[in-house]
Amino acid sequence: GCEATDDIIVEFVANPIAGTPTPLEECDEIPNNGEAEFTLTDADTDIIVGQPDVFVTYYETEALAIIGDPLDALTSPYVSSTQTIYARLEENTLGCYDVIALDLIVNAAPAIAEPIAPYPLCDNNQDGEEPFDLTSKNTEIENGLPDITLTYYNTEADANAEINAIATPTAYTSAGNETIWVRAVNLDDCVTVSSFQLELIGVAFNPITRFSVCDDDTRDGLTEFDLES
Repeated sequence: GCEATDDIIVEFVANPIAGTPTPLEECDEIPNNGEAEFTLTDADTDIIVGQPDVFVTYYETEALAIIGDPLDALTSPYVSSTQTIYARLEENTLGCYDVIALDLIVNAAPAIAEPIAPYPLCDNNQDGEEPFDLTSKNTEIENGLPDITLTYYNTEADANAEINAIATPTAYTSAGNETIWVRAVNLDDCVTVSSFQLELIGVAFNPITRFSVCDDDTRDGLTEFDLES
């Protein structure tokens, strides 16, 4: 009799191997509640390491990553404290996968002095302005924190954008009644922006053009002056 045969095509699909991702680090904000917003897809390139036809999803636990239910996948932006989550690298043909840990690290923002006290200065020559040494506020603003870099600005927008810093903070001429913004950066590149007031205090006095008294009984051209009068 006749025999029918069918060809069986065997396709080999390589199991993807997840690359080890660099931890994702984000900065907290004052008052430092221990949480930050993460864009999880920033780790995709490290995990895929150039492998074609694969995609990455993220899960809170290793067990959920192994199951791989899309309904359990985390989405960006993802608000998190410092923790370890898990990435699932999956190929598109058969769903072969690999799971790798991803560390999320929240770094604290600089807890500088809050509020920053005003900076008063006397207008000794009564010309309506004085040179303020803004850096004289450094120790107060740093609030005991080590390795803090401070820069000073005229506007909050410039301080946030890190542009147009005051060029000569040790001799900043001002008429007072002015807000100065300070940008504090720590070694983790986390930032806190705050402000303080410059105050110019006028010196009030009554000008005395001549102080005259009579000579005493001994007319020798000398007498006592009561300067406190």
